[in-house]
Amino acid sequence: YYNEEEPTRKNYIIITAKSGVWSRKGIGFQYPKYKAIPYGTKCELLEKNASFASGYKWDKIIYNNEIVYLPNNWNKYL
Repeated sequence: YYNEEEPTRKNYIIITAKSGVWSRKGIGFQYPKYKAIPYGTKCELLEKNASFASGYKWDKIIYNNEIVYLPNNWNKYL
């Protein structure tokens, strides 16, 4: 028995803010800044518009092998 699974298509974003974007461990500015993601960084997108908080839609991404969140105003979807 051979199970031929479809490969999971990964989605990516690229950071478009010239100064980079602070990622956070939760959705919203009440979470402390975690790491700044520099301009031009390509990150795997886990969930687009995961939630709405602090006046922004937030994306769930992977950066440095960590699941983090960031407001999606400074992303380009690839």
